[in-house]
Amino acid sequence: PAAAELGASVPAAPPPAGEGSVAHAVRVDHDGDGNEEVLDTYERITEPNFGAENDFTGVYVRYPAPDGTVVDELLAAYVMEDPVDFPTVGRFTFAAVADLNGDGLMEVMVRERFWESGSMSVYALDGGRLARVGGGGCGV
Repeated sequence: PAAAELGASVPAAPPPAGEGSVAHAVRVDHDGDGNEEVLDTYERITEPNFGAENDFTGVYVRYPAPDGTVVDELLAAYVMEDPVDFPTVGRFTFAAVADLNGDGLMEVMVRERFWESGSMSVYALDGGRLARVGGGGCGV
């Protein structure tokens, strides 16, 4: 239920709020403070083979505040431009949420798939917020 309403509260930056749907949601306490953050992929894919103009995919994290409010932050986004010039369907998915570096905090691995390429990004807590700390990939 909390993830279902996320689309209505995302920032007005790409991907556009209210024009897509939550594809994958994960609740996790990244910093061990007892409050679960919500990670989700939010997307609109209207043409699954080659993509359509303005199709999008994005990764958001929702941070709960002690006063009961929440802050939604965009971690990564891809908006399809002209599919004739570069046919692709971009898509983000979660590969893992785990303590990858042994510091006792949870990191997030995000799969990034685009046309003839793929990559992974790792996000870790930095100043109380998730930030990209590494990754790599390959493609044709």
